[in-house]
Amino acid sequence: LMPWGLKEAAAVAILIYTLFTGSTIAVQCRFDSQTLWTLQFLFVASSTIALVLVARNVRVRKGDIETRFDLEQAQRRHEQASLTDPMTGAYNRRFLDKHFDRLAYDACARQQVLTFALLDVDKFKPLNDTHGHHAGDAILKQLVRVLNENLPGDSIVIRLGGDEFAVLYVGKDARDDISQCLRHLETDPTVLRSTAGTAVTVSAGYADVVEGKARALDDVYREADEQLYAAKRGLQHQKTQTLLQEKPTTP
Repeated sequence: LMPWGLKEAAAVAILIYTLFTGSTIAVQCRFDSQTLWTLQFLFVASSTIALVLVARNVRVRKGDIETRFDLEQAQRRHEQASLTDPMTGAYNRRFLDKHFDRLAYDACARQQVLTFALLDVDKFKPLNDTHGHHAGDAILKQLVRVLNENLPGDSIVIRLGGDEFAVLYVGKDARDDISQCLRHLETDPTVLRSTAGTAVTVSAGYADVVEGKARALDDVYREADEQLYAAKRGLQHQKTQTLLQEKPTTP
């Protein structure tokens, strides 16, 4: 950012020196050679001192800018770390609370739908108890990876706590795209290795923020949570019906 200061000072010094030398040569008959050499020496000395002072100021200023830049970068890294989950790399609840209103406003301003998806890993505690916490951690990390790699680039994955996640999705295909990711997770080799072949399913609930209808985060969260638990009850009912159908009848 700063070399221009020294370059400009050197250019001005050279220009003044050229004009001064030309002037003294033009009137050299009025000065003896010793006087001309003395004037040249004084000008070169004063120019050198000026350039040294400019160079010193440039170096000090450059150091100040670099220090400020490093401090700003450190502050950004600290803020980023405070908004992310250290294990999965997803954003955290603090990020959601801080940025949800702005993200919803931006989506509505572009006349797009912002979908809030609430995800919960089914029977996560039994998986942890059976296969160990390292397996549970692997499931959560892989869930975030699958979502980040397969959803559009402006989608945001958030870990709310434990095995509960949220996805902020801008567009009309949230349910199809997220469902496809969750189906992919069921056959993911990394997850299956961690669970000794047990497929992992994730239930989801959705709530939309549409143009012209402002909604608070608590309201959106509540609606998605109701749908999530309805999905879990439906899954449990489906498994119960399957077990009853498979149970042999007594003659």
